Amino acid sequence: MGTISVDDVSQFEGPKYRAVAAAIRQKVADGRLPVGGKIPPVREMAWALQITPGTVARAYSVLTDEGLLTAEVGRGTFVAAPTPDANNIPPLLIQYATRTRIPCL
Repeated sequence: MGTISVDDVSQFEGPKYRAVAAAIRQKVADGRLPVGGKIPPVREMAWALQITPGTVARAYSVLTDEGLLTAEVGRGTFVAAPTPDANNIPPLLIQYATRTRIPCL
């Protein structure tokens, strides 16, 4: 399950948790981590990257808060399906929702 290498993290400057998060974001954007793909457990990722589990857990938490990852107790952490962006909703749908008093995203 080695999804990220030490080289992937070392190319980023700043805090290590941001480097891990950025490396995961990049892999998702490139399609190397598909939607629904399982991310290695925190300890396994930390061991592979030679950093503390707390650093990896913080990166996972940031990405979960952003909606890029989803965590399921007992199952693991997965790449989340993209959520609809309010800016990409067709205008007709917005007009319909406004007229019918359906809350818009």
